[in-house]
Amino acid sequence: MCRQSYKTRHARTAGRLVVRLGCILMVVLGLAVDQLSAQTAVDPDDPLEGYLSAHGLEDLIVTHLEMQLRQTLLEEERVQLAGRLALMYGRLLDASKTDDQRSVWEEKSAELLDLVPGANTEALQINILKATYLRAERLAEKYRLRAVGDEQRLQARRMMTEVSSSLASTYRDIMMRVLRLEQRDFTEAPRAEYEQASSELRTLDALASQAAYYAAWAHYYRAELSDPHGDVNEALRLFGHTLQSDYSQPRLEELPESLLAFEHVARAALGVALCYALRGETNTALDWLDQLDTPETAAGVLEQLDAYRLWVLFLHRGYDEINLWMDETSAGDQVSVPAARLITVCALEQVARSSNDEATALAARGITELTQQGQLSQVIDLAEQYDLEALRNDDFIITYVLGLQAHERARAAHGSESPTQDPQILALYAEAERRLQAVLDHRDGSAQYRESVAQARLLLAGVAYFQGHYREAADAYAVLSMGAARDEAESAHWMWIVALDHLRTDAAAAGDMEQAGDWEAELDQSMRLFLDAYPSSSRAGRIRYRLAANDTGPATRERVDLLLAVPPDSPDYKAARHEAERMLYSLFRAATAADRSERALEYLNLARPILTNEHRLVFATALNDADTKRYLDRARRVLDVQLTRGVARLSDARALLDRLRTAEAAGLIDLTALDAEFQYRQIQIQILSGDWESGAEWAERLWTEDKDNRYARLAIRELFALAVQDWRAYPADPRLVGTLLRAYSYGQRLLDAEPLPLDLSDQDVIALAAVVAEASLELTDRQQDETGEYLKQASTLYAQLLTQRPRNVNFLKGSARVAEHEGDNEKALQHWRTCLSGLDPSTTAWYEAKYHVIRLLADADPTYAREVMRQHQLLYPGFGPEPWGSLIAEISERLSHAGDPQPDSDDSSGAESETGEGDGG
Repeated sequence: MCRQSYKTRHARTAGRLVVRLGCILMVVLGLAVDQLSAQTAVDPDDPLEGYLSAHGLEDLIVTHLEMQLRQTLLEEERVQLAGRLALMYGRLLDASKTDDQRSVWEEKSAELLDLVPGANTEALQINILKATYLRAERLAEKYRLRAVGDEQRLQARRMMTEVSSSLASTYRDIMMRVLRLEQRDFTEAPRAEYEQASSELRTLDALASQAAYYAAWAHYYRAELSDPHGDVNEALRLFGHTLQSDYSQPRLEELPESLLAFEHVARAALGVALCYALRGETNTALDWLDQLDTPETAAGVLEQLDAYRLWVLFLHRGYDEINLWMDETSAGDQVSVPAARLITVCALEQVARSSNDEATALAARGITELTQQGQLSQVIDLAEQYDLEALRNDDFIITYVLGLQAHERARAAHGSESPTQDPQILALYAEAERRLQAVLDHRDGSAQYRESVAQARLLLAGVAYFQGHYREAADAYAVLSMGAARDEAESAHWMWIVALDHLRTDAAAAGDMEQAGDWEAELDQSMRLFLDAYPSSSRAGRIRYRLAANDTGPATRERVDLLLAVPPDSPDYKAARHEAERMLYSLFRAATAADRSERALEYLNLARPILTNEHRLVFATALNDADTKRYLDRARRVLDVQLTRGVARLSDARALLDRLRTAEAAGLIDLTALDAEFQYRQIQIQILSGDWESGAEWAERLWTEDKDNRYARLAIRELFALAVQDWRAYPADPRLVGTLLRAYSYGQRLLDAEPLPLDLSDQDVIALAAVVAEASLELTDRQQDETGEYLKQASTLYAQLLTQRPRNVNFLKGSARVAEHEGDNEKALQHWRTCLSGLDPSTTAWYEAKYHVIRLLADADPTYAREVMRQHQLLYPGFGPEPWGSLIAEISERLSHAGDPQPDSDDSSGAESETGEGDGG
């Protein structure tokens, strides 16, 4: 385009640079500002911001910008960063899904101007004020539903006053800049200057529209929130700017219906309707709302139209229309919860101002809608704000809510879970009882509102309980436990138990033991029924406690926990802890090796304080026989735990034995029957402390005195276990032969004490015999068997063990070694082959057995051994893992140089496959 044609075209616009049509309206609605936000909030030259933006990490971009703002000193850069931050806050505020998220961005926006005093650009100001407006709008809408109180209404009003004033000032400043730009003559100006001005004007148009839009809504809410300075006409004028009206107040015929899909356009039209409603022009307001009621309207506005239409109708008492709307809505679907609450609130407000039958009926209808949708908490909330008695309505729901309200009032005044004798609180419970009984007596209760009636019965039973009417409460709860819904039935069953416990306690306190016994039996039955019905209930633990001490079954962790949960002020506290101590000991004895230390510590933490207290009683008073027995039994259990391997509390055990002996010396207790046991405990202390010789001497004396005594045998078993432990732990010790002799000697002594024939179905006997056999064989291998005693014993024991466990690998290995010592290589080969066939070829043990098979074959039949070796080498070229691979390789080398001719393939028909079966395994 040439310069002349450009100038001529510009002159025809009469000074206006842009005609604000549909595309400009989109700018008005903030779309262009959103585009500007997208362009300027993220710096395209910053790789970090680009990466975060591409991955949707806007909150991290904000953190990045905030850090830059704190570090930047240049005012111009700070203003630019503040502008970008304001845009980001606005975008994140719009995207927030929870009140907590919105609060974060609102607070940050409000603080931004204080952080950057020079950042006075209109875009930044509008974004910050928008955050304040949105927070105030939420409060205002909550107040419309009376979800917040008058304090929040005044807060919202103050915020709207601040926003409307600031936005109006910003709007005026922007419009002055627009006017100056429009009045400039660009006839002789360069094209670039004209285009720059056009771009600036489009941006200013967008900002002015945003400022006008939020200022209009702020003015409207000021008026709605009863601000005497609220100006509905000013709100209409500003909404007109958004809707591009040519008049001071928007007219319906000007409404750009094609743009209602844009939410800001639709909301501006909604704002116009609400302003007309506040001015009393109900029909005009409804006409605007009807115009918005089209599928083309933005969904967010469309779904709110019914609620706002109801509010407009209530402003001017359009009760017939509201009832008609509710009839039509109920016919197709439920009335929404917000709409039902709005109807109820508005109707109750009307009733509170002046008695009105139509408003009263609507209030009752709204309450019914809320109740039927399970919104009882909302109904009770409204009952606290409004006097439902003023409805003069005997509707079931009203009766029910008044009963709930009376119950809540009594419980709030009581504030305890225990029954009361306070006359004032009892009077409140009596009123609640009257109200709740009216619910049960209502003509519509059982027919239409069975769940509500059941709830009233549950509350009524509670009222009886809190008044101390235990029998009445127990009977009511017993019925409810069988007929209510599961959650209510569980609560009722629990309260049945509590009431029965009160009855039992009161009967016992009155000395009526027969009646107390009857209540105890019923209580026991009720508790067992509860456990059957609700085994996982949080209350089940407290009930099991009552049953735990009398349970004759084995100790369990659950029973222990129940007993330990008894509080110190309970009369059962001492007995419960004593029972828990016995159970923890049983759990310790049954524990695996991995859990034993933990179980021991838990047991000792409980038992030692009990025992310490009993020590004091022993020396302070003369205990009777029963108390003495309980004391000594507990001391024996504590010693047993303290001297268990892996636990070993030696100093504590010594101190306990010293106390017992001191008490005996003082004539306070008699330990004669426990002498052997306490000698054994002394032996344990000596062995565990490293004084093996003294322990052995004590054990020998105890054995000599009575080898059939249980503790004499336990002492020898301790010495045997110590010898085996040293043998396993230090196989290369030069003193190993002495250790083996000790293991053999003590093990043989224990075997000799077993009745013959040995009971090899007993795992302990099998383990003992296996260790003695192995020790015998080790002594034979180490040429310590001059008389042949050890070899003979090893042969006898392994033969017996194989009879019981013929496929046991260790027993087969031992038997093979015995056979070789006896010169029966064929039998040894047979044992190794059996061993080989039962092992996994991928294990080291398999290669060990394979080595011995080939070794024995090499001595008995070199030719066959070569064939077996050939097959093994084909399958396992590396011969196998160390050390067996090298040993097999040595045999291979020896066989290859033995000079024995290789047989023809026809002569090796007896060879079997070396894949793990047959002679080769």
